[in-house]
Amino acid sequence: MPSENFASGAGKIFNSWRPDCGLESVRPARHTPPVLLLLDIGNTHTHFGFARGEKVIHPGVLPTPAWRGGRAVDVLACAAAGRAITGVALCSVVPMATVFAGRQLRRAWKLTPFQLTHETVRGIGIDYPAPHTIGPDRLANAIAARALFGAPAVVVDFGTAVTFDVVNRRGDYVGGIIAPG
Repeated sequence: MPSENFASGAGKIFNSWRPDCGLESVRPARHTPPVLLLLDIGNTHTHFGFARGEKVIHPGVLPTPAWRGGRAVDVLACAAAGRAITGVALCSVVPMATVFAGRQLRRAWKLTPFQLTHETVRGIGIDYPAPHTIGPDRLANAIAARALFGAPAVVVDFGTAVTFDVVNRRGDYVGGIIAPG
C-alpha cells in the first residue's frame, strides 16, 4: 500500500469535498432511490461512483491512503449526499486498503462489499493458466470491454501501470501484459 502522505494528497480528496460534511451529518433521505456504491481501489487513487440502475452518478476520486487514515468513508458519505446506499461493489489491487475499506464500509453502512476476484467474476470466462494471478482491475476492464463492445477486444488501461488485456472471440479473458505507467 502506498505510504500515507496526507500533506500532498489531502487537498485533492475529491472535487467537491466539504470539510463540514462528515458521516454523522449525512443521512439517507426517504425519497431518494437506493444506489450501489462502486469502488475501484488502485495503488494511488480510489475511484468511486454511485450506480442507479445502469447509470453511474456523482463519480469522484480520493487518495487510496485515505482508507488507512479512516477519512475515505467520510468522503464517500459526503459524496452520497443523502442517497440510500444499499450495496457496495469493489475492485481492489491494494490488499491492506481492501481490509480497511471493508471494515469502514461495514461500520458506516452495515454493508459487506461484494469483491470482484477471479472466483466471483461474471460476464466473462477465464481461459488463463493461473486465474488467481489476474488482478481484479484487469478483470473489470475485460468485463466492461465485452459488455460495451463485444468480443474479441483488447483493453489498454493507463494508470500507475499500463495494462493491456485480451478478451478472445468467445468472450474469455486470455491474458495480457503490464508495463510501467
